[in-house]
Amino acid sequence: VGGLLGGLFGGGGGSAPAPASTPSPPKPPPAAGQGGGPPAQPPAIPAKLGDDVGILISGCQANETSADMTPGGDRSKSYGALSNALITTVDKHYVDKPGQVLSNRSLVTQVRTRLAASNISQNPCLECSPANADTQFVLH
Repeated sequence: VGGLLGGLFGGGGGSAPAPASTPSPPKPPPAAGQGGGPPAQPPAIPAKLGDDVGILISGCQANETSADMTPGGDRSKSYGALSNALITTVDKHYVDKPGQVLSNRSLVTQVRTRLAASNISQNPCLECSPANADTQFVLH
């Protein structure tokens, strides 16, 4: 959704770019009589997926860090703040509003509110097409 929904959604997850890999040294050409045919073709580049193919809820924006909760300071009982907020929000929605659809957009908005109320400064993002933003959140 990125720019379409402005500051509320978009920005992507908080993971850093992967480190550059060191290229392998070139392989020597095959010796005479050992399969010196034409070089193999690189694999085909897959077609770009359509805008309505995926839905991603990231833990935070790119300039933030996703928080963990550590009840009572016991690190063995730590859990992700986003995971907890998602589960709590979905559970509360279906208890308070049985039979009412919870959209992806509404879920992320409510999760952001819940995290802010807990003094957790991370802003989950919804990445999808505008049509999928308003479809029902589905757990599989």
